[in-house]
Amino acid sequence: MTARLITGPAAQREAITQLRAAGRSFRVPHHSCSTRTIVGALLSRTTDNAREQDLVLQPGELTLATGGVLMLTDVAEWSIDTLLAVGLAVKHGRAVVVARTSKNVARLEVPVMCDLVATSPSCPCNASAGTWSCSCTTPMKARWSKRIEDAMLALSGVDPRLEREPYDPAEARGYGGRPGRVHTGD
Repeated sequence: MTARLITGPAAQREAITQLRAAGRSFRVPHHSCSTRTIVGALLSRTTDNAREQDLVLQPGELTLATGGVLMLTDVAEWSIDTLLAVGLAVKHGRAVVVARTSKNVARLEVPVMCDLVATSPSCPCNASAGTWSCSCTTPMKARWSKRIEDAMLALSGVDPRLEREPYDPAEARGYGGRPGRVHTGD
């Protein structure tokens, strides 16, 4: 999967124009959408016989974008859980939808075959739109950059909330499976 971040309003407008001109399915959900809205859901409905329940698939934006493009605008505003679900579904080509009824649990895999485009303003105040000058402080810009970085990690299928151990070159040169022991050639 290739992920590319598009920043700036002119680049976003150009990308949207090009993608729509291709005539493929084009979905642009709002960043407030739930994971269920994006991935899809199995809904329980009671049949004519009140003792039975049917499960009906409610397709999500990923399924509706099959054969086309799913564009996530303002990617830094999305929930990490939702972005992670999207990233894993696109990476593996399928999404798993689970539902629980009063009697059992149902699991359904739905195909996901769409291109994914993520956009974000380069600054939290969106001054890149050009109508005003930026009023963001350096710490605000740093937090915003971290949010964009975390969003792109989530879209690539990596949970950014997991702790990563810092790289220690001395341990990388370890020998015999013992961290920190350096082989001297003796």
